[in-house]
Amino acid sequence: MILKDNAETRTEAAGYIAAGGVIAFRTDTFYGLGADPFDARAIRKIRLLKGREEAKPILLFDFR
Repeated sequence: MILKDNAETRTEAAGYIAAGGVIAFRTDTFYGLGADPFDARAIRKIRLLKGREEAKPILLFDFR
């Protein structure tokens, strides 16, 4: 599902992330994956989606 960027969809995405979900978001040049970096289940989901092995690091970005 693709949603427009607005306050309502950001709140919905935050709830999904808080529940252990992974979201995709558009940036200027590509799409990124977003999740709670402190939720081991969410990090496993990102690794599976990307086909990333456990030993390879994942880039984290703090939007605060």
